[in-house]
Amino acid sequence: MGLTANEVLVAPRVRRWNGARDLGVIAGSLPLGLGRLVGPLDGPNDGTVLVDETRLAGATQHLTLKTSHSSLVFSAEVARQTAAFLLKGRFATLPD
Repeated sequence: MGLTANEVLVAPRVRRWNGARDLGVIAGSLPLGLGRLVGPLDGPNDGTVLVDETRLAGATQHLTLKTSHSSLVFSAEVARQTAAFLLKGRFATLPD
C-alpha cells in the first residue's frame, strides 16, 4: 500500500475529484472476499471495500453493481457500463 496507506491513515484529507475530465465510479455490492477476514465491513460492500469508500466528491456519476471486488474486472456488466461512460460521459441505463 506504500504511500497510499500513509495518505489515508496518517494524514487523512478531504478527497475530491478536480480533474479536467468526467469521472465515473463503479462499486461492487456482493460481499464476498478476503477483506471480511481482516476486519468487519459495516455497510454495503464488495467483500473488500465499502461502497461508501468509493464515493468521491466531484465525480460525475457513481454506480453500484451486484459484484464482488475480485469480480469487477471480469464482469460483462462492468465492461458495458465502463464503455458507455467512456463513449457518452454517463453510465448506461440498467435493464429492469
